[in-house]
Formats: sequence, C-alpha cells, structure tokens
Amino acid sequence: MRKSIKNIFKQLNNDLPSHIKSMRIGAGYSQGQLAAKMPVNVSQATISNWEHGKTQVGFTEFITICIICGQAPSMYIPEPVPESEEQLNKESINDKRQHQ
Repeated sequence: MRKSIKNIFKQLNNDLPSHIKSMRIGAGYSQGQLAAKMPVNVSQATISNWEHGKTQVGFTEFITICIICGQAPSMYIPEPVPESEEQLNKESINDKRQHQ
C-alpha cells in the first residue's frame, strides 16, 4: 500500500520520540550525557521533552542524535513514496469513479 507524503511525515513525527529514546539508551547515554554531546546548547529537559513528544525535534537535531549514537538516520525514516502525490490523487479519483 502506498503512503502519501503527509502520512509519512505524520508517522515519522509519531515515531521520533521512541526512536530518540531507543538510540540514546542503545548508545549507553543518559539524557544529560546526550545533551552534553550535542553541538548546540541542548538541556537534559529538552531531550526529555523530545523523548516524551512534548516538543518536536528538528531535522538537524535528529540527524545529530543519530550520528552521536552511531545510527544511520535512514533506519528511522519511512519508505519513500514510490510515485508523486499527484499520481496517487489521480489513481484515487479513478478508483472512486470505477466503484460508482
């Protein structure tokens, strides 16, 4: 089943908190230790907020966490959309017409 771009981003945003926590724990870091390794000023509370989904982690911060924890970012990104959104919409409209 194909996923729309909107659904891929929704899934990614929903999954990021658990991914961040699992990467951190897998690398053996506390929230404070991970915060201290970030190249920008990030607090332990910020890491906690990301892990609990209270605030969204930015793309750059997510990639940085992956690098610090020795993980490939691609492991956490849903499969790409095989066709353009426009093509999916056209197929959806055609499917609806055929079932009327």
